[in-house]
Amino acid sequence: MPPPDASSSGRAVDSAVQPCPPRHRFALELLPADATAARPAWWPPRPLRAYAREPFDISLAGVGPSQRLDGAGSFRASGLPGGDAEVEFAELLSSVEDALARGRRP
Repeated sequence: MPPPDASSSGRAVDSAVQPCPPRHRFALELLPADATAARPAWWPPRPLRAYAREPFDISLAGVGPSQRLDGAGSFRASGLPGGDAEVEFAELLSSVEDALARGRRP
């Protein structure tokens, strides 16, 4: 059987069997900063909460919009179409802002 006519799909066809489109992986790991690093005087003295199971919002094809990091502070997805991703850790950013505000008070 000859290959399908290219005009029916809008793309050139070399054979009746075409490879699958490339699939992609996405990996994210949230790591704490070095605890021994020098901090400004207004930096809160106690550590912020851990990143395990931290909720985040993600804009990425093939992945639901609300996710959580695993127990190690990581997130992985595979078999995704190509494209851009946007990640926001709204709760984490809010807790950092609150801690910094507390640390700046006299």
